[in-house]
Amino acid sequence: MAIDYDIIKSWRIAPVRQRYERRDTIIYNLGIGAGALEKLSDADLTLVWEDRLRALPTMVAVLAQPAYWFDDPRTGFAWEHSVHGEQSIEWHAPLPPEGDVISHCQVEELFDKGIGRGALLVTRQTLVSEPSGIELATIRQTVFFRRDGGFGGTAVAPKPRPVPDGAPHLRRSLVTRPEQAILYRLSGDRFPLHIDPAFARRSGFEEPILHGLCTYGLAGAAIVDALCHGDGNRLRRLDARFSAPVFPGERIDTSIWRLGPNEASYRCLVGDRIVIDNGYARFD
Repeated sequence: MAIDYDIIKSWRIAPVRQRYERRDTIIYNLGIGAGALEKLSDADLTLVWEDRLRALPTMVAVLAQPAYWFDDPRTGFAWEHSVHGEQSIEWHAPLPPEGDVISHCQVEELFDKGIGRGALLVTRQTLVSEPSGIELATIRQTVFFRRDGGFGGTAVAPKPRPVPDGAPHLRRSLVTRPEQAILYRLSGDRFPLHIDPAFARRSGFEEPILHGLCTYGLAGAAIVDALCHGDGNRLRRLDARFSAPVFPGERIDTSIWRLGPNEASYRCLVGDRIVIDNGYARFD
């Protein structure tokens, strides 16, 4: 069944409510690397101890997530051949370490890159704290369906932000662990590409890959450390374009270029392989 642009554009995504506890926040923090330690005394207790706990800003990306709907036959998506393409979050208020939230999600656009070039689906999600009604974040996600181009939809996708030439102003390195994807999936993303070797091979990968949002969380941690003096509440926007997979156990090096007093460009690499490109951050 081929993709019908009008069906996808008008797809109804039900609101989702979630109660998250401090345990969930600790699991998320561990999933993006808070447990990558040489010794226990090196642990940042504000990430792993209930008494002092803080939520990392990128955790909003895993809260109140809509049910997976790409495998519905009515969509026409070849969902087994999809990958996370881009992620953007704008923060409007700090995320508490526990609470109740509701998300409202809709399809923003579906871009047709052409036959043999795939399709890009952009969704927009608003995350709201309950019962206060405080808007916490606006989350945009782009999914790349590698085999679904040529259906006749909108053709021109926005161009990514350029990365400056020249040496970066700052660098940060973070290490992932072999079990990183196994732990990160406990925050809600159970897609088999990240745990099932047979599924990964069918999808064109030699082994399971790290979740894009886990790589994104690590990039966010690097940006907060380098530009926000470790205060995640100062981060206002973080954009990422996933350009290559990360395999659990690899080290991610983040290069950062200051664009002004409150914004920066960044790129993440594993060795010479660019894994996040065209990155952008805005902060207080």
